[in-house]
Amino acid sequence: MRNGKLLGSIALLLIAGVTLAQPTDSLTTSLSAKPEPLIPVEVFAAGKGVNFQCILSKRFAPECRFGFLNITTFFGSYQNDKSTNEYISQSFLTAYVGNGISVNAGLSVNHYSGFRPTARLKYVFATKSSLVLLLPRVDLTETHNLETFGLIEYKPKLTKQWGLYTRLQALLNYNTKQNIHERSHAYLRVGASYRHSQLGVGANVDGYGSERVTDTTFGGFLRVEIF
Repeated sequence: MRNGKLLGSIALLLIAGVTLAQPTDSLTTSLSAKPEPLIPVEVFAAGKGVNFQCILSKRFAPECRFGFLNITTFFGSYQNDKSTNEYISQSFLTAYVGNGISVNAGLSVNHYSGFRPTARLKYVFATKSSLVLLLPRVDLTETHNLETFGLIEYKPKLTKQWGLYTRLQALLNYNTKQNIHERSHAYLRVGASYRHSQLGVGANVDGYGSERVTDTTFGGFLRVEIF
């Protein structure tokens, strides 16, 4: 019964996405003119362990409004302490509506609330030197957690190959059934960029549980944009 509800929720979201994203010539032309985003892969090493983050966002074809989005992050302690190791992975089918907005339906799994069907909106605003990404979502079963993930990048070119790279990223996950904070973070990155690679220093501020226990770490990061 639970599996049927899960599949039914995903099917309804996909139907809604298809309805909102009926093809138009102008939108198809606009999509085909936009270059596909590269895939950023980042490793952040600090005193207690290593953070990994990868954001994959691809259309099924250059002129297609449908695509796939995956966001995967994890933290592993150097001592392999299972009480502090954590992971989040979310996969979505996406349907582009217009003006930088997509509707997404998919699945989410993490170490604190488990496996859920989920739905989200995606908003992107990008220029040659900046990026704004906003991803609000809701779990469709059990505790119906609300989550907002967002980031702002500023990456001006200094020469043809070299540039500055800065990023502010934040996440807030809220359990609506128990009316409590479950997980949050704020990440800051500052460094140098060479072609499609970035290297620099950063800080992570992580919040856990209903008491919002905070852990702050400082370290260095390596970020590479691939494919």
